[in-house]
Amino acid sequence: MQVSIYRMMFNRKVLNQLLPYLSVKSAYILANQVELLKNKLGFDEAFNYKEEHDLDAALKRHFPEGIDIYFDNVGGKMLDAVLLNMRLRGRIVVCGMVSQYNHDKPEGVNNLMSLVYKRVRMEGFVVFDYLHLYSEFLDTILPYIRNGRVVYVEDIIEGLENGPAALVELLKNKLGFDEAFNYKEEHDLDAALKRHFLEGIDIYFDNVGGKMLDAVLLNMRLRGRIVVCGMVSKYNRDQPEGVNNLMSLVYKRVQMEGFVVFDYLHLYSEFLDTILPYIRNGRVVYVEDIIEGLENGPAGLVSIFSGQNIGKTVIVVAHA
Repeated sequence: MQVSIYRMMFNRKVLNQLLPYLSVKSAYILANQVELLKNKLGFDEAFNYKEEHDLDAALKRHFPEGIDIYFDNVGGKMLDAVLLNMRLRGRIVVCGMVSQYNHDKPEGVNNLMSLVYKRVRMEGFVVFDYLHLYSEFLDTILPYIRNGRVVYVEDIIEGLENGPAALVELLKNKLGFDEAFNYKEEHDLDAALKRHFLEGIDIYFDNVGGKMLDAVLLNMRLRGRIVVCGMVSKYNRDQPEGVNNLMSLVYKRVQMEGFVVFDYLHLYSEFLDTILPYIRNGRVVYVEDIIEGLENGPAGLVSIFSGQNIGKTVIVVAHA
């Protein structure tokens, strides 16, 4: 059996490494890290799709007998090429269509008749449908991890002093921001904002106040909006800083309004209906800082105000 897996949404590296024990051939299609996948994570083959001018030919080269199972999170041209290479009664698991998310006009998939000719089964997959099986998954996978039959890769930053640079990279490379900067490294916040927002700022969600808000006010665009959710820069000061540039509200006709989330709790179910599909298909991602044990809760709270956390801080009291 030959299996092609593009991207596992949940525990992709785990499943990929189990494939050799299932007597199957596995391959991974990606833009970089080919050697890591083959030498560290145990794939039989891997190739960089950006270097391939003919995806159909590339798949035939790696899967001369065709593909039995394809886990798809890409869609578009890659899915079209895979459809031509599926074996009789193969299976395609569709987890996302990442190639289409930023297109003004989505690409069509042209080779769906392969489903008919080859009796291929194609079905959508959302990981949340299987959360009730998570404890069983742990019972299965942890022994493989402990004995080294399944390995994983971590990006480790040495030293808390390197945390801000790692956070900037996280914001840009994982969370999808166009730009990010460490305000503690900027001696002139006004200049930093002008560098990143050449045409000014339309909307600013403020949880900081103080000098940052002052610099933002100077860079707001005409009829811009400022949502004020907090003033964290002021909470531990004996003498609060004043905000000096409020006249920008007048000059630029800026609307500045307070925001408290509890005013909108009645809309929470509508919010979930909107946001969960984005999370499931990978268009919205999030980061959590998980603290084990209620006894470590106070230290976790302190970490929020000392800048040690990156995502939402979650305290695990007990495992189900």
